[in-house]
Amino acid sequence: MTYTQVEVISGKEKGKVGEVLACDKLRNQVKVKGCNMRKLVVDGRVLHIEKKIHYSNVQLVDPLMKVSVVPPVSLFGTTNKMSHVSYYLIKMEADNCPVRVSKKSGYIIPWPEEKPEEEEGNDRWT
Repeated sequence: MTYTQVEVISGKEKGKVGEVLACDKLRNQVKVKGCNMRKLVVDGRVLHIEKKIHYSNVQLVDPLMKVSVVPPVSLFGTTNKMSHVSYYLIKMEADNCPVRVSKKSGYIIPWPEEKPEEEEGNDRWT
C-alpha cells in the first residue's frame, strides 16, 4: 500500500515527517504517524496514540528530493527547501486521471491506494 509522506509545518510538531494514516474529510484533518502523540491509559497500561492534525498544518514531501512540497494555492513564499506541486490532467488511453507533479523535481507523486471496504460478515459486534 502506498502512503503519502507529509511534513508538519506548524505547531509543536513542526519539522516532523510521517505517513498519513487516516484522513477525516468532514473535519479536514489527517492523522500522521509519529506526530501529535497523546497518552491513553487503558487497564493500567500507557498507550501512545496519534491525534489528528488540521490539513493546513501539513504539506506533501517530494519522495525524490526528500523536501517539503507547497501546494499550488499557498500563502507561503518559496525557499530553497520547498517545492511547488502542480496538478496536471494527463490523458490516458481509457480515461483522464489527475496526477500530482512536483515542479522542482518533475517527479509524479502517486495518489494513495484506497482501502477496500470491510465485508458485513466480519462485524465484531454480532
